[in-house]
Amino acid sequence: MDHSNGMFTIMTLLSSSISSAKYRAFRASLFVAMGLFGIVPTIHALIVNWNDPRKSITLVYELAMALFSLL
Repeated sequence: MDHSNGMFTIMTLLSSSISSAKYRAFRASLFVAMGLFGIVPTIHALIVNWNDPRKSITLVYELAMALFSLL
């Protein structure tokens, strides 16, 4: 699901008809959706790798990626 959302976002950004100010909120909502789509895989990774000490480092990277998608 995340890949299709990313491809849709890229296609939207490259489309000249949607690059007008009229669709600014739509384009912003695509980036917010990209940031929020990482919640379920992150929770799954935490559950599966609960005893792995590297999970904290990976979680920080995942949260940073989501945060930068939301900014």
